[in-house]
Amino acid sequence: MFSKLKRIAKYIVVLFLILIASGASFNGYFTKWTFRDCKRQFGIEKILDGTADRPFVYRQLLPQVAKFIDKHTPEAIKRQVNANTYISDTFKQATIAKDIHYAFTYKIIFVIVFICIFMCALLLSSVLYDFTNNIVASIAASCISILLIPVIMTVGGYFYDPPEWLFFTVGFKIAKKYNIWFLLPLSLIATLNKESFLFFIPTLLPLLLSRYSKMNTILPFVSAIGLSIIMNLIIKHSFSMNPGFIMENHFWHNLLFYCNPNNYLQWEFTYSILMPKGFNIVNVVIIVMIIGSTWQSIIKPIRQSFIIALTISVPLLIGCCWEAELRNMSLLFVPLSIMIAQYISQIINHERHNYKV
Repeated sequence: MFSKLKRIAKYIVVLFLILIASGASFNGYFTKWTFRDCKRQFGIEKILDGTADRPFVYRQLLPQVAKFIDKHTPEAIKRQVNANTYISDTFKQATIAKDIHYAFTYKIIFVIVFICIFMCALLLSSVLYDFTNNIVASIAASCISILLIPVIMTVGGYFYDPPEWLFFTVGFKIAKKYNIWFLLPLSLIATLNKESFLFFIPTLLPLLLSRYSKMNTILPFVSAIGLSIIMNLIIKHSFSMNPGFIMENHFWHNLLFYCNPNNYLQWEFTYSILMPKGFNIVNVVIIVMIIGSTWQSIIKPIRQSFIIALTISVPLLIGCCWEAELRNMSLLFVPLSIMIAQYISQIINHERHNYKV
């Protein structure tokens, strides 16, 4: 009985730690960007109305969920919720939160985004344990990865980013532990959130092939890609008359940006302190150190997944994303988190060995 209570207490402590990390991460992100209120091309109110520019208007999962809840919520409850002005009082940039036309849906999305961050951290710790078999390193790395979200959100941060990372984490969990066919419904939901899930699916192939034969992998894998493409086409057709483009083109601008050494020395305020921004040399060196220290010790499918994600991400980053948008390297989120967990595990094992000696 005592051992059972002790185990429950451990779970509660872990949940509390992850909850605190998630709350700090969400606060850091929302303080920095809110939901891009009143921005002409991609403000939350524009996306809710379906009038935002392409490709931002394509990210419809949370707006549709919020509008569905709004439609089926009694007016008395909505008035009660809207009477609470915590968001607009605490975050001065969250101007749309007090607009009567959007206040309720805004608050729904606010809650959902936090839940996505919390669920991502929780599930990520489980995924990291699957690959490192070190519970302490997995929890620590999960909290670190989640706390890095506001740091990753340079230049911009959007409400559909945390759900994207959650879906990527779910994808890795399915590829590692569960039935491959679960990728099909995930592809539809995740693509409705952001079209990047189409590019994420190939990163799971090495893991799937480590569990299934090629014959058993090909049909569900191709089907997941096919469903993602279909969802992409449906969304793009629905907003084909909106201003903007299917994909933005910043190739020449980015080429000049990344060739300028001064751009690797940029800084910005995150968590109210001055920190390296985007591809600052400090961030690059830390990432390279972690990759170099763990590359040989992580399993081959994760190394292959990392290479696929990097191969896809770099051309997209240079061609279609705005300068230094580190968050658009999100295909690397889970593989890098695994490397962070492995790095912490190596430190723990090294210290344990020194203690024994």
